[in-house]
Amino acid sequence: ANLVQRRMPQLQGAVMRLAAVVALSNTAAVDGMAGTSKGTVSPPRGFNNYCTHQGLADEQWQLGQATHLAAQLLASGYDTFVLDGGWSASVGPEINGSRNSTQYLDGFGRPVPSIAYPSARANGNVPTLKPFVDRVHALGLKVGVWHIRGAHANAVKQRLPVKGTNYTVDQIVRQKPDGPPPPHWQQECLWDTEWVGVNASHPGAGPYYTSIAELFVGEWGVDFVKFDCSYIDAPMLHGRASMEEIDLFYAAMASQRTHTGAPPVLSLSPGGVREDQTRADHIATALPGTLYRIWPDYWGGMPLGQLDETAALVGRGIYGANGTRPDWDLLASIDQLKMSLWSVTASPIFYSATLPAPTDRLSLLTNPTALRINAEATGLRQVALQSCPTGSFVALASVVGADFAVAVVNLGNTTSCNSTFVTLSAVGALPSSVTPRIADVFSGVDIPIRNGGFDMEVAPYAPNNAVLTTGGRLFLITVHADSVQHT
Repeated sequence: ANLVQRRMPQLQGAVMRLAAVVALSNTAAVDGMAGTSKGTVSPPRGFNNYCTHQGLADEQWQLGQATHLAAQLLASGYDTFVLDGGWSASVGPEINGSRNSTQYLDGFGRPVPSIAYPSARANGNVPTLKPFVDRVHALGLKVGVWHIRGAHANAVKQRLPVKGTNYTVDQIVRQKPDGPPPPHWQQECLWDTEWVGVNASHPGAGPYYTSIAELFVGEWGVDFVKFDCSYIDAPMLHGRASMEEIDLFYAAMASQRTHTGAPPVLSLSPGGVREDQTRADHIATALPGTLYRIWPDYWGGMPLGQLDETAALVGRGIYGANGTRPDWDLLASIDQLKMSLWSVTASPIFYSATLPAPTDRLSLLTNPTALRINAEATGLRQVALQSCPTGSFVALASVVGADFAVAVVNLGNTTSCNSTFVTLSAVGALPSSVTPRIADVFSGVDIPIRNGGFDMEVAPYAPNNAVLTTGGRLFLITVHADSVQHT
């Protein structure tokens, strides 16, 4: 929150730097992770358990959530169930304000399911996530797991072997330099220092990451890996070293295929690329098909940080390049503002509140027109607005087939004016021979055109989801009468 507050004075200038149309490349053939197949590659959608139990719920609860996901949201394309951090660890009772955790590893230092997953130990052998994955696959869903960059301190201390090599884990991690070591010299994860950086130049580093990808995808059947502690943002950077680890894991994942024959999806977190655009450039050019977070953990409220980062990425011409997916983060709650922005920017959508979703939230998550925009949006750009005062609103537009989508956001800078005017010529090159139809995506109400544009009112954002319809609205501008699906 403090970082967002520090950036608020910069926001207006940042969003004004949004360039003209920049293709999101989701309709081009792309070689790499999620973009290997020909044709349209929609942003992934699904459920992530982090915002409910921070990944520490037991197997029975997880299977229950997967069942609700399949019943409520699978038909709308939410097909990936992700176990976030905690699936391979257990946390003890709180003592003197702290808790001890136990990380479960196999004989090669790779994470395995914690004791919260009884099916993992049903055969009495090395714990395996495959029984859980198989049960979720049987629901028609894909499965994702969280993993963290580096090697665990226990694997280092025990000098566990790196599978397929003559090296041990203690040999492949960052080694203490001569003289006084600098801070965080092992590139350890700042919020989980038991995970230390791997020296990407060591000949055992590649095989180490390959063995993890083989375990997750090849042996267990996992379809999606969230690779955490990737440090896309400069305040947490460890220099080039962590990017080199990401490159190794990307290559390891790209060599695998899921149980359906598709390439697995790699998702990098946390985010915040503004201060280190060279990393964003590298991802956009060298890691095609990758999802990457553009902001640190988002728990709700006006997503000022994501707007700021999006402005920077679009301004550099790399937003969505080569099938990459800038990720606006998990949705711990859903409302019209969030669904509007996550849709028009073609962000992955991962709901993270407890399922089943209430009816009013479910109607937003499954709105067919919003999901069509999310799947097909290209050419993200900012739309100039006539508002009072200047800078109180932001509008983002995308091309959606032959149509256009526009999300209008009330930044809450003033309570004196909640209306603005959008000029159609600023949205895109609409055919001059056709009078477009403008419809509110969520209400289905047609918006009248006047003076080459349209007016709308957007109420200031109500915090804590007090009113689901405030803060933002999403419009589809069509030249075909059947483009809007009323809900």
